Amino acid sequence: MWRDPSLRCLSREHQHGLALCVRLRRTINSGPVHDVELGKLRCEVADFYQSEASAHFDAEEQVLFPAADRYAELQAITQRLRGEHVELRRRATEIAVADPAALAELAELLTRHIRLEENELFERMQKLMPQAELDALAAPLEAALATSGAHCELRAPLPGS
Repeated sequence: MWRDPSLRCLSREHQHGLALCVRLRRTINSGPVHDVELGKLRCEVADFYQSEASAHFDAEEQVLFPAADRYAELQAITQRLRGEHVELRRRATEIAVADPAALAELAELLTRHIRLEENELFERMQKLMPQAELDALAAPLEAALATSGAHCELRAPLPGS
């Protein structure tokens, strides 16, 4: 799916989130998750939230959603996405005690959330917004992600992932 250059940074990070969800589901669905493995999954989710998702949510809320909210037909989507950010942040605070079922639920919520952004919000923004308006999002999004230390490039997979 083609993505406007101004939104590609967010889309790349969405790829990281979806890859994490796939790893969580594969591990959880492969059989009993032992304590050591569960600890590794918890750490991976916590690292993803701290290194990327937290700043990503902030960038969307500060830059992307306000731009989208200028279009009445996008407001219901951004409202839903904001609510999901609240829920995802809440779940991030509980990662240290999350059991496999909670991690599986997190993977499903994050996957649905990312798909809504990519397939609905981004696609509609690309159709509704003039190119100059989309172009104007790039620098503030990059700045919002950079000031928090978030990554905007695809990371190589970890060995054994």
